[in-house]
Amino acid sequence: MLRYVLRYLPLLCIALLLILLQVFITTQRSSRSSIAGNNYSDPQVQTEFPLGSTLFGLALPSPQDGWAVGGTFALATAHGGVKYAAPVRGTILHDENGNWLANSFLPQPLFSVSMSSVNDGWAVGYAGELVHYDGQRWLKMSSPTTANLRGVSMLSAQEGWAVGANGVILHFYDQHWSFATSPTHANLLSISMVSTQEGWAVGDNGTLLHYSAGSWQPVTSPTQKTLNSVSMLSAQEGWAVGEQGIILHYHNSAWDGVKFMASSAGVEDRWLTVAMSSSSTGWIAGDSHILTYSDELWAEQGFAPDQYNPGSSYLLYAIVMISPDEGWAVGDNESIYHYTSGNWTQYTQ
Repeated sequence: MLRYVLRYLPLLCIALLLILLQVFITTQRSSRSSIAGNNYSDPQVQTEFPLGSTLFGLALPSPQDGWAVGGTFALATAHGGVKYAAPVRGTILHDENGNWLANSFLPQPLFSVSMSSVNDGWAVGYAGELVHYDGQRWLKMSSPTTANLRGVSMLSAQEGWAVGANGVILHFYDQHWSFATSPTHANLLSISMVSTQEGWAVGDNGTLLHYSAGSWQPVTSPTQKTLNSVSMLSAQEGWAVGEQGIILHYHNSAWDGVKFMASSAGVEDRWLTVAMSSSSTGWIAGDSHILTYSDELWAEQGFAPDQYNPGSSYLLYAIVMISPDEGWAVGDNESIYHYTSGNWTQYTQ
């Protein structure tokens, strides 16, 4: 019996290797097919970040000068077969008199940009990415963290703040970034500084942090829904928006939820960005809808980005208004929209 086993053992080993090779090839083909087809329905796909090329951040230091940042994520497979959004590269676009052109490409995607002037600014992103604009070019700088940085707010060329995953808060002062004491481990997604002594940050599960008297402190939140963006007009007034249609207003030293005039936008809509130009004028954008603030009421502006691609749904991640009559918005597929003369139009080069 042993003699027969030994005689055919090489053949059995070869057959086993062929079977394993076929399984490997099939797995690789399936993985490539999923990537090519953007198969997001797989329950094993972990997509914290959107697949494809996206613009996440926007800053307009002057009416003739602007910057948009973003990046590209591709579907990858980790150990155990779990698919996830893997970073491919970061993108920086520059607006010169209404013409958006590629300016720089970086190793990591970028999520937020803040300009203290046309000659100075910072962008932050994946795995702690920090890049600085010195008036001539964007340069990758040393970072004290590998946490994903989701928001940055520069007060001047000498001081600013950034926030990110697991409650990370960074402070830029004396020409370098360092950790600030954080009172939370929640992911922080947006920050808005009013002055060197006043500011707010928001994030997962309704997290609200207030910077005052030299420290960050948690504030009781009226919601448990994730807050994606905050925009402060002053130390006395501001707005925050997030998942499932949540809109918060800060006034009279407290945050309160508000409603908007219902139309095609629904309570399940994701609001990803809010931009206030005055106490009576503001904009909210997100999942294929834009709201405008007028007469103390948020109402749909009458524009849906999917009008350009019927059946598609677009996410708008950042909106900045130059004035009540002009602004820009950016989002999925590196889409750019321009607001003039009361209408939004898609920018095409």
